[in-house]
Amino acid sequence: MIGLVMAGGRGFRMAMSGGPAEKLLVGRGDGMPVVLGVVDALRSSGAVSVVHAATSASAPAAAAALRRAGVGIVPTEAAGYSLDLAAALSILAGRGHRGRVLVVPGDMPLLRAGDVRAVARAYSERAERDGRRPAWAAFVVPVKGGGDGAAAAAAAGRFEYLAPGGKEAYTGVSIVDLADGALRPGVDTIEEIRIALDLCALRTSYNTAADIGPAARRAGGMRC
Repeated sequence: MIGLVMAGGRGFRMAMSGGPAEKLLVGRGDGMPVVLGVVDALRSSGAVSVVHAATSASAPAAAAALRRAGVGIVPTEAAGYSLDLAAALSILAGRGHRGRVLVVPGDMPLLRAGDVRAVARAYSERAERDGRRPAWAAFVVPVKGGGDGAAAAAAAGRFEYLAPGGKEAYTGVSIVDLADGALRPGVDTIEEIRIALDLCALRTSYNTAADIGPAARRAGGMRC
């Protein structure tokens, strides 16, 4: 399995809240830029063989830092998370990559190797239960706080998209199977399954300036 870090967004919410121009270079509490912390979590997990990053001209300093760290670069257009992800997967498939791709947002300051292993394990358990590897597994977390969909999403803190039913929220983490043409360039209609995994690391990201302090303190050892 290879890792793909999503690191090319425009950071609109961060900019609108008065945060730094490139949130991926913000420290995660131990001095390491958050995007390099995500790379380190993937590399040290033992679950992935190599790490790539989807970058864009909207985050040039982050792209440069990733290159220096020896991460493979996949250029995107900063067209939005889902479109950039589809483009990056198509590029990887076009480069001959086959098998599974673990996709992780680059702004998760709490992500550690154990979390990556937990994601990989949950995927394997689901595949064993179903008797097949899903082409696209999206990881979700239960929404906390109750209330209707919009109120629950606000209570959850970081989530922009609720899964159907309003009781779970997408985290941006997914595993996509590129083997045997499961995902072909230009094809965006493949079956998605959702895997619920209630990990603190999947609930925490740098979306706005208000997120940085609390998340960095948690990354430094405070409880989620």
